[in-house]
Amino acid sequence: YEITYSMNAIEDLEYSKFILKLKKDLFGINFKTRIVRVGEIRLNTYSKTLARFYNKIFGMPLGPKTNIVIPKIIQNNHELLKSCLRGVIDTDFSLAFKSRGQKKNFYPVLMASFGSKSIMESVKRALNALEFTATTYTAPKYDKRYNKSSFGYQVTLNGRKNVELWWDSIGSRNTRLKTRYLVWKNLGHLSPHLSLKERIELLNNKKEKAPPAGFSAVERLNS
Repeated sequence: YEITYSMNAIEDLEYSKFILKLKKDLFGINFKTRIVRVGEIRLNTYSKTLARFYNKIFGMPLGPKTNIVIPKIIQNNHELLKSCLRGVIDTDFSLAFKSRGQKKNFYPVLMASFGSKSIMESVKRALNALEFTATTYTAPKYDKRYNKSSFGYQVTLNGRKNVELWWDSIGSRNTRLKTRYLVWKNLGHLSPHLSLKERIELLNNKKEKAPPAGFSAVERLNS
């Protein structure tokens, strides 16, 4: 009964530490971390008890996760639903900025690609229940590691209104997403090539425009 989380070894490093502490606090279980290949950190543990808990309480199948949805116990409680979506977005979503024909990348898009059509539809319903305007589409994808073609089931939140609603009503624990949002909020755009280190340096640079809502960039980043 192996339970595994995979993340970006640089961009998600701090978030992986948050997940390790969370699992320890909630379940008393120490997950191990290892770099499995360049750019990927993997958290894993072996626990029959935790796997069965996920299965019995949340309906998580023991095996391929091809037919999963957000559990009803979470769907029926807005605060639990927000917390659930925060975890889903922090783990699976990316925040990118498109140029849309302009010189700078200014148009925000939160997007995730899942391997399950049912979870795509479930996440969309959950977001729309919280007054987001989520869109979905299916796109073919190719995994060169395994020489295998499949489909990616994508959920997107397009535009300023959606992204600011995410920030204000759900929020994030992941420095990868928080720094991207805060740089964009300060500058009105974000270069796709800025590293995490460069984004943090921008936010700590007092010469840059002050961040929103009267907080310093460091305060918003660490909140």
